[in-house]
Amino acid sequence: MKNFTIIIAILFLTASLPLEIFAQNDKKQTHKDIMAKLIADKKDYLKEKIPLSEKEAEVFFAVYDELEMKKFETAHNVFREASKIRRSTEYINDKIYLKMAEEQALVSIKIAELEQEYFLKFKNILSPKQLFMYYQWEHRFAKEMIKREQKKVNNVK
Repeated sequence: MKNFTIIIAILFLTASLPLEIFAQNDKKQTHKDIMAKLIADKKDYLKEKIPLSEKEAEVFFAVYDELEMKKFETAHNVFREASKIRRSTEYINDKIYLKMAEEQALVSIKIAELEQEYFLKFKNILSPKQLFMYYQWEHRFAKEMIKREQKKVNNVK
């Protein structure tokens, strides 16, 4: 559960960070571009850690990409709306605040439902050992990414 929380935190962080943070060569990237890079980094990491043939990797990562984009869009859409409400200068009634609070609270559940749906798909693609290793390394990626980013921040100081 702790690993799942870390992954959700990374998704939320990525979905809610201002685009200026990710500007490269004076070109702003969209959230989808940022997420695509994160997914590409994660795929490279998983390819290195899970023994997959070229064919298995092709089939698995096609489904994996679908899952990652759906998880991102689920979180991003809710937090984009919440951000609009937070920044609004107009009066927001309690009914709207309550609705958005509930939607934010349900993001983790919606992502967990996606994970379960795609577990069944992955089960048809990967061997039990590969499936096990996928979940092991999937969770470790989040931890390693956080450590790597913390190291970058500490080196800048």
